[in-house]
This record gives sequence, structure tokens and C-alpha cells, in this order.
Amino acid sequence: MIRASLLFASVIGISASGLSQAETVSQATLGALAQSYTFGVVENAPGSCRVTLASTPVRHALGRATRPVTLNSACQKFASLRGVARWSPTSGASIALFGGAPLHEIADFSPVQDATGVYLRGGFAGDAHIYELRPRAE
Repeated sequence: MIRASLLFASVIGISASGLSQAETVSQATLGALAQSYTFGVVENAPGSCRVTLASTPVRHALGRATRPVTLNSACQKFASLRGVARWSPTSGASIALFGGAPLHEIADFSPVQDATGVYLRGGFAGDAHIYELRPRAE
């Protein structure tokens, strides 16, 4: 966990130097982001919802590369998360989550750090909660 947090933190420093397109995100940043996370409401105990961000890109009709998202069954309790199907890295080691038909951006998550390490925090339009994606301890 500590090693993964240090790698993630160092990648944030590297990638914060002006990357603005998903296609220009470095392999180190992509490698740090494409992993399995626990998902939950900020400041609640981590739950059993697991979100896995795949590293292999898939192009859709608009030509933008996105990557698959896998959710376990425990994620069904989060209405906003149910429509998530794809993700894409953005600048500063942030991510965008996509869903719907046609596929469109439905959430943004950005890196933050606390006493436990670096994780991603964000929200969904129309949902008052703030959520976090914390790297899963292996």
C-alpha cells in the first residue's frame, strides 16, 4: 500500500506538468491509475464496492480512447456509479468517468492526499455526495 501510494504520488508530480489530453498521459501515470480501488462516500469507512480501471484503450465512435471499468456487485448500491462503463486519464493524474448512450462524461476524480496516502476524489452531477476511489491494499 505504501509503495503504491509513493508511486502514485510521484506520478502526480510528473504528470502535473501540463498534460491536458488523455492521449498524452505517460505510461507511468496510466500504470499508476489503472488498478483496483475501493469506492465509497468520503469520510465513511471503506466499503466492499470495488472499481477496477483497465489499462487497455478502446476507441468509440467519436475517436476518443477510453478504457473499460469493471464494478463488482457491491457497487450496485451507488446509483451514480451504475452507469459507469469507461474511464480516461486526464491532466494532473485525474480521471474522467464515462457512461450512457451515447457515451458521455459523467464524473471527474482528482488526486488528493491525506495521512493514509494518495487517492482520487470526485463526484457526479446531480449527486450531493463526494466520493473517493482508494487504491486497494493487495
